[in-house]
Amino acid sequence: MVDQNIILFWKKALNCDNNKIRTLAVINKWKLGLFLSKCLIPSINIAVSDIKCRIWKHFVDMAHNSGKI
Repeated sequence: MVDQNIILFWKKALNCDNNKIRTLAVINKWKLGLFLSKCLIPSINIAVSDIKCRIWKHFVDMAHNSGKI
């Protein structure tokens, strides 16, 4: 859940009309890449619903691999 909120926040920041916020987002884009690679999301440019679906799949896969489900 936390990773999803972070990814969606940075997605909004990168598409923001405010130049200062967008600049800060571009400077910290490498942090976003860490979250994207962790959840196997290829790009921030995909739809929000696809991001949520991929994060859910990652969560289920991790739970299954650890034997929790």
